[in-house]
Amino acid sequence: MYCLNVKLAVKPERRDEFLECIKNNQRGTLGTEPLAVVYTYGEEVDNPNTFYFHEKYKGKEGFEAHAAAPHFAAWEKFAATDPFTSPPEVFFFDEVGEAPNKGKGKGKGKGERTRQGYCLNVLLNIKPDRVEEFLKGIADDQKGTLTTEKLGMNFLIGKDTTEANRFHLFERYVGKAGFEAHVASPHFAEWKALVDSGLCTSEPVAKFYNEATPAAQLRKPKFVKVKSINPDSKGLNLMLKCVTCEEVEEGKSWKAVLGDDTGVVTFSLRDADKASLCKPGSSVRVQNARVSMTKSHINIFIDKFGVLKAADEPLAEDVNSTKDISATEYELASK
Repeated sequence: MYCLNVKLAVKPERRDEFLECIKNNQRGTLGTEPLAVVYTYGEEVDNPNTFYFHEKYKGKEGFEAHAAAPHFAAWEKFAATDPFTSPPEVFFFDEVGEAPNKGKGKGKGKGERTRQGYCLNVLLNIKPDRVEEFLKGIADDQKGTLTTEKLGMNFLIGKDTTEANRFHLFERYVGKAGFEAHVASPHFAEWKALVDSGLCTSEPVAKFYNEATPAAQLRKPKFVKVKSINPDSKGLNLMLKCVTCEEVEEGKSWKAVLGDDTGVVTFSLRDADKASLCKPGSSVRVQNARVSMTKSHINIFIDKFGVLKAADEPLAEDVNSTKDISATEYELASK
């Protein structure tokens, strides 16, 4: 796995902008990128407006796909507006070792079901002649954390992609109490003794942060065909071509006939901008429309909660004008 740990120090007056932008980036990364595995971030404990990130992708190509995504472009546009108090710090590393297979997957511990965690990103510079000793010691600590600690969530070990003998950790626990339980464990005592023996060329750097609430994933709209419309239909999402659009009352209402390869249906429009999109042959995207029965016939309305916009791409299929959903007369069911 290809990973990165990041530090961003944000100007206080740009905080809200930053959080909105990063939530959109997280949502897009986890919701649309098949090679993205983890995107975690949070604010440093006792240091407001300093944020740390841990991201994980299936290979370097996964990160390259992320960097080419539209949501990343929006992030880069924001980052170019001088929102930081110091330059961003980004460390790339390759995951090393085989994490114990606990929870729902490798690298996940017994506390994984908790959605938010108490996290730390760690940087370690190891003496060249003690790298193998380090790898064994940190693997033992990882195994103990993930297999014995009830509040352990994640523990990842990585090797820096540019600096020899530099390593990174990402750890995640159920609250500060989870980390404190980790520090009190026998396997951590062994790890600390190894560090205290002069394992590193400099003091390890550990940054603690509270994981932010994950951005809610947006559901993709489910589009249906005209033939499925009935008098009880609501929340309709349709991809349509315009057949005709006529003004009924000057500047106030329009009647548009739209359709797809399964049939046509009549729309009653009350908005000039929407009516202007309904030119014969044009393709439109309709979302959250509703049926309103007019003299026992189906008419489609788009209220303030609905959408009628130009389609991103023209519909390829021809409209089936022989099947007119709005031509059917429905009887009022007796009570």
